[in-house]
Amino acid sequence: MGEYHRKLSLDGVAQEEFMCCVDRFYLQNGYHVLPNEQEDGVDKSRACYQRGKRGAGWWTSNMTELFSEVVASFDEDTSCGAVELTVDTTGQMLSEDDRAFWEAELAALQAHVLGSDAEPKDLRKRERKRSKKGKRATLQKSAYGFLLAFVVLFMVMLLLHRIGLIAF
Repeated sequence: MGEYHRKLSLDGVAQEEFMCCVDRFYLQNGYHVLPNEQEDGVDKSRACYQRGKRGAGWWTSNMTELFSEVVASFDEDTSCGAVELTVDTTGQMLSEDDRAFWEAELAALQAHVLGSDAEPKDLRKRERKRSKKGKRATLQKSAYGFLLAFVVLFMVMLLLHRIGLIAF
């Protein structure tokens, strides 16, 4: 199983502010929150999020449809927040554009947490456009390939007919 891992650490942010910003960002970007309970109640210094479907890499080039899991945690001793992203890339041959989506998502999260972006950015629309453009290019290449194969086959058949090896 192929996986893509990234970790982002952020210093100098209060726990409540960090966890609130992370929660808002990932909910805005289509993730859902996983239950986070310990024996003595809810752990407010840790949150888990998921988006996508397992095994989607075999049928999609849209990075937002791949199974992604995010674990956000805050260490009170060091006043440091961390976000760990794991994406199931089984069935994918990742390009730089594919990796750039997750880098942009983490950069947008960082901007939101540090306050340079008041509202969290939703990057899914841009990724859908990129994916659709790639799919269109692939279909266009396939159509040209089919047309070329048809023309070559027709020319070979015509040549074989002309030299008398086959009859129509």
